Amino acid sequence: MSTSLSIAWPFDQLPIYLIVDDGAPLLNLDHWEQPNEDHVAVIPNEFLRQFIHGVQERGVRGKFTVLPYPMGLGAIDQSLPGVSPQLLQEFLQLVRDELEPWFDITPEILTHLNALDAYHDWLPLPFSEKRMISYHTEDSLILYFRRALQILNQAGLHPKGMTSPGTFGIEAEERYVSALAQAFRQETDVEVPFYYLHTDPLSLNIPPRLHAADPLQVVHVSSGHGDPLWPTKYGRPSTIDALLDANGQSGRIQQLVLHRSPIGFHTHWSSLYSDGSAVGLQELWRLIDRITAHYGNDIRWIRCSDLVQYVARVANVTVTTQESISELTVTLTSSQPVADFTLYLSKEPILVRLNGRILTRTDRPRAEGWWSARGHSVITWHLKPSQAELVVQFESR
Repeated sequence: MSTSLSIAWPFDQLPIYLIVDDGAPLLNLDHWEQPNEDHVAVIPNEFLRQFIHGVQERGVRGKFTVLPYPMGLGAIDQSLPGVSPQLLQEFLQLVRDELEPWFDITPEILTHLNALDAYHDWLPLPFSEKRMISYHTEDSLILYFRRALQILNQAGLHPKGMTSPGTFGIEAEERYVSALAQAFRQETDVEVPFYYLHTDPLSLNIPPRLHAADPLQVVHVSSGHGDPLWPTKYGRPSTIDALLDANGQSGRIQQLVLHRSPIGFHTHWSSLYSDGSAVGLQELWRLIDRITAHYGNDIRWIRCSDLVQYVARVANVTVTTQESISELTVTLTSSQPVADFTLYLSKEPILVRLNGRILTRTDRPRAEGWWSARGHSVITWHLKPSQAELVVQFESR
C-alpha cells in the first residue's frame, strides 16, 4: 500500500487564533456607535493591562484592532479629544511593547463610524464606513487604506493586516484585496498581509484563503462563530457553550477540531469590558481554559500574520515522491524558508534522513524531528530556500 503524504499545519497541531475587534485608545466605540443605549464612554488602560496579563499567562495569540481615527474624533498619532496625551501614549506603549508580541495589530479602517473624504482633508462624509465601498474606486480605496496604515505606523505600531468594520468590502472583495495589496506594499514591509471580513459559522473547515494579488499575496482569515460575549454588555449571560461546552463534547470549536480545521473566533473590545463589569473578559478566560483542558495538545495558538505566512510559503513548495517497498524519497523545492515545515505520513517509519542526516525521533512536537500521533507520523524541520531530500525507511513486509 502506498504511503499517503501531505503538508500539515506546523507540528500537526491545529492553529487557533482570537480576533478582538473595535479596540481604541481608552474609548468605548459603543458609546458613540449606539447613542440610544447607555454605554460607558471610557475603557481604561488598567483593563488593557488585565487583558494583556491574561493573554500572556495563557499563551493566547491572534489579532487586535486599534482604530487609527476612532469615531472620527482624531488621529491617534497626534491627539484624541477627551483623552490626555499621557494616557494616549500609555495605551500605545502597552500595545506596542506588551501586546504586539502576542497579537497582530490591524486598523478596522479609519473611524468605524462615518467615512472620511480622502480627497478633501479627510473631512467626515454623510455615510458610514460600513457602506462606503460603493463610493470607492480602487485608487481611492488605496488612499483610504494607506491613511489607516500611516497613522498606526506613526503611532509606533506595526500593522500586519486589515479588519473590515461590519461587512465593508464584501460586495467588492476583489477590488478590496487589490487595494489592500497596493497599500501594504507602499506603507509597510509586511510580506503577506491578511484581512478579516467573513464570519463562517457553518463550514466544517475554515482554512485561510490565499489571494494571488498584485504586488503581494493577501490572505483572508475567518472567524468560525459570532461573538459569544456580546450579551454581557447588556447584563445577559455569555453564550460560550455554543463554542465549547464545559465537557468539551459539543460546540463550534469541537466541530472544527473534529474536522482538523484551523480555529478562529472573535469578540469585541466592548464585549470584554461589559460596560465596566469585565464579565466578558472573565468568560473569555473560562472559554480558553476549557479549550486548553480539552484540546491543549492538539492546538497551537498563533498570530494571524504567522499563520498566513506559513500558508503563503507552503503554497510555493513543490513536492515530488518516489516510493519502493521499504523506502519513500521526497524531494522538496522552496524559494523561501518555511519555519516549522511539517509533513504528514500515513505510515510509521523506522528511520528518517534529511539531506543525508538522520532526524531524531521524539516523543512530542519539536522544532526538528519526527514522532507518531493518532496512527500516523509527523516530520517537522526548518525548510530552507533550496532543494531538500527526505528519505523515509519503513519495515519490509
